[in-house]
Amino acid sequence: MALPNFPSADCDAANGILSEGGGAVPGDSDADTFGDDPYFDDLWTDCDDGDMVACDDLYYASPVDSDYEDFGATCGDRITTEIDCVEGFDS
Repeated sequence: MALPNFPSADCDAANGILSEGGGAVPGDSDADTFGDDPYFDDLWTDCDDGDMVACDDLYYASPVDSDYEDFGATCGDRITTEIDCVEGFDS
């Protein structure tokens, strides 16, 4: 019996996050703040517009200690502590 052929995933091993087509992968980017990376900028804009999924995605996907991570962690500067934005806000 032949084993199935599964597609290979483009993952960041340290974070277990799938990369988006053309977007930066955590750890592979020196992006820090809005304007540095178009993928993170799109998430930032959506987060700022109230998309809590985008806020969480921005927090988990962005480089550690970056403005991107901070903006996502605070649900778009809506709170001062880190929470899961989807669970913390009614969408």
